[in-house]
Amino acid sequence: MRHDPDLRLKGGSLVVTCLLLVFFCLSSAANTVNAQTFAYVTHVGDDLVSVINTDTNSVVTTIRVGPNPAGLAITPDGTRVYVTNQVDHTVSVIETATNTVIATISVGSDTTGGFPQDVAITPDGTRAYVGGREGFAVIDTVTNTATAIPLAGALFIGVAITPDGTCVYAAPPRATRGFVNVNYSQHKFSSTPDRLGY
Repeated sequence: MRHDPDLRLKGGSLVVTCLLLVFFCLSSAANTVNAQTFAYVTHVGDDLVSVINTDTNSVVTTIRVGPNPAGLAITPDGTRVYVTNQVDHTVSVIETATNTVIATISVGSDTTGGFPQDVAITPDGTRAYVGGREGFAVIDTVTNTATAIPLAGALFIGVAITPDGTCVYAAPPRATRGFVNVNYSQHKFSSTPDRLGY
């Protein structure tokens, strides 16, 4: 069965995945900056990401990713988009300069870290946190490799990182709210139900 595009709006009940990317082009003749803004939108049923020019409200291109794409996040420097693919437990990496998939990263399995939902990237752009079934995956954005972090009993459907990069907040739908401390050396959760130390 085909599904409508997955459009997830922050703070609303409508399911929305749409992120904006602003490109700045320096004009050597006039020494002025012209901004082009693009929105990246996932289409669950079609396994696509649309790129929309928000100045003209027109689709510039579509990019084929993995099956049932859900969440996406753009790196702080605007060069890459990380897209979660629910069915095959992967994340597609899109290069924004060419709007092509340059890597596909396995982030889990049917039992741990699979069915990835949301993704958030640290302010320094070095890590992407992916919430999934029974755990997380932490992607090194330099090598595009993932470290699995199991956490039984929840499907993490929302992930957000504080502006200073010290905490990752995760939203399990049927459990107490929790957050992950960003500590790249420990790779462990604490035993407190609503506090996840990493």
